[in-house]
Amino acid sequence: MNRRDFLRAIGITSLSLPLISLKALSIPRGGEKNLFECSLSDVREHPHGLYKIGREAFLDGSIDWEKDKVRVALVNGGYSPDLIHHKTLGDIPRKQVIAVSKPLSGKTQIDRTLDAENVWVSSVYGDQIDYLILFKDGGRRSRSNLLACVGEFPPVVPNGGDIQITWDNGFDKICNL
Repeated sequence: MNRRDFLRAIGITSLSLPLISLKALSIPRGGEKNLFECSLSDVREHPHGLYKIGREAFLDGSIDWEKDKVRVALVNGGYSPDLIHHKTLGDIPRKQVIAVSKPLSGKTQIDRTLDAENVWVSSVYGDQIDYLILFKDGGRRSRSNLLACVGEFPPVVPNGGDIQITWDNGFDKICNL
């Protein structure tokens, strides 16, 4: 029985969190495509939310969601998110960052809801991905302010294939401020 079936069997059919779906596409040596897909119905619990510095940046206008360069870091469980004290990508040890996406495109902010187009991260190798960390790219790790930590999705172990991050298409999108 997979996690989705298990959760349904114990009565959990929906959760009031944004849906984060990760798809990892790998092409083994034999050439056969293998698509691993998971969604929030296979949820596990990890800290998630806006970093204090990210919340302050949205409130004081020092971040322009639609214009600023925002990326996603795929981070392993060796990192312990501290949403209050961690401020920049430099607060996350380099060895915990498995991969970083290209800048998000198609970003929109309607009222207090953030959204963007789904994003692919190519050729991902490394440890299990436990967190997606959204950050404003400042050119250097010490200048790249942390915005949000998403830790509510099933385990994904990269195998050299591409990973697609699919944001919620419902009410919550990426997150609500």
